[in-house]
Amino acid sequence: MNQSADEFSLIRTIDAIIGHPGPRVQLGIGDDAAILKTPSGKMLFCSDAMVEGIHFDLAYTSAKDLGHKALASCLSDIAAMNGTPLYAVLSLALPAHHGDEFLKEFYTGAIELARPLQVDIVGGDLSSSKNGIFIDVACVGECSHPITRRGARPGDLLAVSGFPGSAAAGLYVLQNLSKELRPDDLCRAHLRPVPRFDLLPALASGIGTSTCTSLIDVSDGLSSELHHLAKQSNVGFRIDAQKIPLAPQARALAATIPLDPLSWALNGGEDYELLATFDATKGLPDSRWTVIGSAVSAELGVTLCRADGSSRLIEARGYRHFTSS
Repeated sequence: MNQSADEFSLIRTIDAIIGHPGPRVQLGIGDDAAILKTPSGKMLFCSDAMVEGIHFDLAYTSAKDLGHKALASCLSDIAAMNGTPLYAVLSLALPAHHGDEFLKEFYTGAIELARPLQVDIVGGDLSSSKNGIFIDVACVGECSHPITRRGARPGDLLAVSGFPGSAAAGLYVLQNLSKELRPDDLCRAHLRPVPRFDLLPALASGIGTSTCTSLIDVSDGLSSELHHLAKQSNVGFRIDAQKIPLAPQARALAATIPLDPLSWALNGGEDYELLATFDATKGLPDSRWTVIGSAVSAELGVTLCRADGSSRLIEARGYRHFTSS
């Protein structure tokens, strides 16, 4: 940050970018804490951190991308509970060499995601840093019918939204291909993921009949998220490898490397798609979900079945903090 810019002027700059909050906010940025109107239903609260060199690389991530993605990763946890996002608090520690323009772009990226979702950014903290950028985001949401990881039962359908593995393919592109050869859709999947709140209204119609029995977002790769669901619900899963939806551009890219694109879907992460189980007698809420398998008894574990009839247990090889390099 510019050493000549004091904290108060930076706060005013951020306040100008974020603009006037919505009617749910009695007092937003500028005091020791925000004053928020209590939402109806159950309140959801989550937080997420991002560290330079671990979660992002400024060699191919702009400040605007970073602001968007930092907020998206936290908001996705609200979506994964079938919630509606309300408020966000963004805290940022920056080395001195990053100018004020970086700060402006970061918050611009965040507010461009927040506004369409009607999320109010109501505060945060700014600090200098001697060892790279550190970001901490906290989000508040509400939900009258939360869907947790605990409700899957043997016989349930297992389904995923979108194209898992696209963000991991995008990361490969950003790290290995020149700008003119980078597929825009894959780069966008990694740099500008969008939480899947658009899927939730269709889930609401089945809440009373338990159509959707468990829910999680795909932040650490399908392999890890499958194990999270299995553990919390005390079930196993049988996965059909051929049914896992892969983006056409990811398939095409993988063929040139060569690499099995399924590894991106299973172990890549950062897609922020939703993985869910559904009552098999009720089916899926709409066509934006793809059935990739079913829940089975816990003793059978999490198994991947190939087209040739072979099968193997899936290890949780997605991103794991403190163990991944």
